[in-house]
Amino acid sequence: MVYFIEGEPITRSARLEASRRQRDKHCFSSLTQLLLSCFIFALSILPCFNFLEYQPLEKHGDHIQFVTIVVSAFILIFSTWETHQDYKFKEDKFHSFALSLGKFLNQLEDLEEVNLPKIREEYQQELERFSLNHEDIDYKIAKHNHDYWDKKDWSSWIYKIYLGIRRILFTSFPYLIFLFGPLFITYWLIFH
Repeated sequence: MVYFIEGEPITRSARLEASRRQRDKHCFSSLTQLLLSCFIFALSILPCFNFLEYQPLEKHGDHIQFVTIVVSAFILIFSTWETHQDYKFKEDKFHSFALSLGKFLNQLEDLEEVNLPKIREEYQQELERFSLNHEDIDYKIAKHNHDYWDKKDWSSWIYKIYLGIRRILFTSFPYLIFLFGPLFITYWLIFH
């Protein structure tokens, strides 16, 4: 099959990968906001319950209030920022565009030379309609998955592991920092 735009199946796969990455970011974002809010709630009611053997409240009560205020402000800023990133909307757009590209790929399989200019024009209109573009990591993962079946050697496995680590760092690592950072700071302030 000859494609009128080189790499079209890879572009479709890259958009699907971008959709998955946006979905993962949305999940990590929501989970981080939820867990940080629960953390603030627990930290706020900590003075009401004196269940710790070590009595940090007399010694570190001001630290607990300070951390509660700072993390509350952080949650407000973080949730506002994450809301404006609109991961769910981007996920839907990438998925819709990938489905749209799939439609064009199906049309190309039954291609007649007469219909080629019409299909090119429709394809260009779809590109203009979906102005959102995928990231480089999405393309690299899609290209590797596409080329993977042509060559299965050890370097391909190493590159796949590298891309997996890079995707994790690109998608979830910032949320882990946002989540565990306040926990470690609180632990250090109270028990140190």
